[in-house]
Amino acid sequence: KVLPLLIAAAFASPAAMAAARSRSATTLRLEKVAAHAQFVRVQQMRTDLVKVARKQIGDRYSAGSSGPNAFDCSGLTRYVYKVVTGKELPHYSGAQYASAKKISRSKARPGDLVFFMRGGAHHVGLYIGNGKMIDAPGYGEPVRVSPISGSWWSRTYSGIGRILPA
Repeated sequence: KVLPLLIAAAFASPAAMAAARSRSATTLRLEKVAAHAQFVRVQQMRTDLVKVARKQIGDRYSAGSSGPNAFDCSGLTRYVYKVVTGKELPHYSGAQYASAKKISRSKARPGDLVFFMRGGAHHVGLYIGNGKMIDAPGYGEPVRVSPISGSWWSRTYSGIGRILPA
């Protein structure tokens, strides 16, 4: 099967060879355009995740709630991802932690998830950049912007997880 192809290639006209190279270059350009378009779509989703999360700032904490006006921590991240991407995240921070790709803090991008409680994940927030997240912290505290470091946060930090592609 290979021999006939080699023979055909050996006897191909220069014009046929140039056309084949041109098709290859066109295919490569189309693949690059498609990859760039995918990158742009993901970046827009990341921006939209942060926008939707910001709109929830001030909403009340309610255990077991996933919006639209009250949230617990995993309910907030679940709600934001559902609104922006249509993707259903589990309503439990540990399950969100298990389903996310773990990345280093230095690679965190807005829209990634930040998990706390060493050895697992009992709290989650949506990373917004510059070392901050939006989270639903607990009883008596509304949805807010919080640091991902500091005394309590640093002691309980579990990691960052990625749901969307980089």
